[in-house]
Amino acid sequence: MPALEVSDLKQKAVLWANTGLDDYGQPKVSAPVEINVRWVWSKGLNETPTESGEVIAGEVAVDRVIEAESILWLGTLASLPETKTDLCKVVGYQETPDVKGRNPRRSVTIAKFNDTLPAST
Repeated sequence: MPALEVSDLKQKAVLWANTGLDDYGQPKVSAPVEINVRWVWSKGLNETPTESGEVIAGEVAVDRVIEAESILWLGTLASLPETKTDLCKVVGYQETPDVKGRNPRRSVTIAKFNDTLPAST
């Protein structure tokens, strides 16, 4: 039986993890991988931009540590379209341990990402 912290992650998402910057200061991401998530859009709750000018699009419960500036897409790797739309950028990461401090509940805050996908390493 899976831990309570990951038992409700029944959706799939594609993750391009942030791997840093290239020689020209442009972001780089890893090859896409499919992960288990629980994706919750925040319809109209946070319409004011953050300090960085991004509008929060929702929160995603995830099964691993995900760095800021990583890219997420709701769907499976097999259904990934050639022209990628509805990409989201990770703008925050939260981790809450369970009572015994063993199984953390991980979630990320996402913002709409309208740029093209960064180069992958």
